[in-house]
This record gives sequence, C-alpha cells and structure tokens, in this order.
Amino acid sequence: KLGVSALASYLRDALGFSMLKSRRVMCALGYAVTAVPVLVLPHLKDSPAYLTTLCFCVALAGTGLHAEGFRANYLDVTRLHVGLVSGVGNCLSSVAAMFAPLIVGALAQSAGSWDPVWYCISIGCIASAAVFATFSSVTPVENVLTADTAGKAKKAE
Repeated sequence: KLGVSALASYLRDALGFSMLKSRRVMCALGYAVTAVPVLVLPHLKDSPAYLTTLCFCVALAGTGLHAEGFRANYLDVTRLHVGLVSGVGNCLSSVAAMFAPLIVGALAQSAGSWDPVWYCISIGCIASAAVFATFSSVTPVENVLTADTAGKAKKAE
C-alpha cells in the first residue's frame, strides 16, 4: 500500500491517465494480482509451506491496489441520496460477511477440499475487475442524471 499513491501519480502525471482511467487500472490490477496467486494455491498441496505463504502475501498485496480504485466515499457517489447509498452499501457488505463463512464451509465440505473455494475467489476477483473497469465512475450520480436530462431536453427541441 505504500507505493499505491506513487503509482497512481505516475499513471496520471507520466502516462497522462485521467482520474477515472487511473482508478480503473489500479483496481483491475489489484483484482488480478489477488486472483492469480489464489488460483495457484490448489496446485501447491505437495509444495513447501513457504510457497503457500508467498501466494497469500502476493494476494493480500494486490488488495492494497484497490485503495486507489475505491478512493471514493458515499458523498462522491451522491450528495442528495447519501443515506440511501450508504445504507445499501453497508447492508450488502454486512450480509456478505454473514453468509460467506457458510458458503465457504459448504463448498469445502462438499468437495472434501478447499480447491473450489480458491477457484470461486479467483473467479470473483476477475468478475469484479471486469465490472469495476466497465461501470466505475468519478462523476456523482446527480451530475450524470442532470447531464442526461439536459441532453434529452436538447434533443426534444
């Protein structure tokens, strides 16, 4: 996480990335850096323990890159509906945290190993990277809606 700000500055200053492109690249890279070592874990069953530890370290280092991508708070998303957005966001994260252990336990128990858990985590990371890189924005919802309404009004004239 120590190098995240420097990398983000490099992307914007040296490579000319916009704020949006910088956030998308950093977050997608974070998901990829998390997904790959987790995908490798099931294949390290007979390997020395330090390789598994190394995979976990690299995967967790990848999550540090998300800080740039998620550098928005609820007030950046919306100013008029911050209570609704924060309530939904916090609810979804709480529900996910409650059900994740049950899902992981069921997957590991039904398969007799942790392999499906690692594969699901990798697939989830790749899917999240695709969704974030496609739909993320640095524009508050009200600005998008105002611009969209103004564009439709202009077309109607």
